Amino acid sequence: MWHPQYEPQAPNLSVSRVTAPSFNGSTPWEDYIVQFELISELNGWDERTRALQLAASLRGPAQAVLADLDASKRRRFESLTDALEQRFGRANQTELFRTLLRNRTRQQGESIPELAHDIQRLLSRAYPNASIEMKETLSKEFFIDAISDRDIRWKIYQSRPKTLEEAVSIAAELEAFTLSEQRKDTQKRAVVRVVSEKTEGQENKCGAIDDISKTLATAMTEGFSELTKRYRNCS
Repeated sequence: MWHPQYEPQAPNLSVSRVTAPSFNGSTPWEDYIVQFELISELNGWDERTRALQLAASLRGPAQAVLADLDASKRRRFESLTDALEQRFGRANQTELFRTLLRNRTRQQGESIPELAHDIQRLLSRAYPNASIEMKETLSKEFFIDAISDRDIRWKIYQSRPKTLEEAVSIAAELEAFTLSEQRKDTQKRAVVRVVSEKTEGQENKCGAIDDISKTLATAMTEGFSELTKRYRNCS
């Protein structure tokens, strides 16, 4: 692997030291090593210090690479970066990212733009040599397939978007409409429930009044019968 050569310079004490971020293999190795090289130059590290700083920044699966190297190679920057590139470089991980891309589905709480962004990230690592047109087509198709709502997914297909951006826009509009309709349905059910409860309460009141009326009528009838009997006895 080619690395830009530069003469290490004494660090400027007026500039704060910059700590290299950790690397565990989950982020693109190519992106990480570019940033690490810049931090190394900024701090004025020599070759051995660069190797030790890189080794100290490794975590998880990336840290395991150290165990596969002998003691001398762990302290040689070129040997260490070559080993990491073989393990985490794009050329050796395309199949892994293609599998992740095929199995990618929208997660709970994940927004549509976030899903689209992650699809693009995975695609760039799964198909690093694809043309711009091919990446546009693939990202659109993988994005639609990742939508979990079957109705929304089918409507996006029916709209025949030409780009990922169009697919994202359609998906966002459909989701907003679906959520709006769900809120309306919830409000309607709430109104129906309130009306039903009021109606039931009124029916209960009317039933109670009917019971009272029947009781009074019965009492009056019985009282009238008793008076009639007494009148006859007196006669």
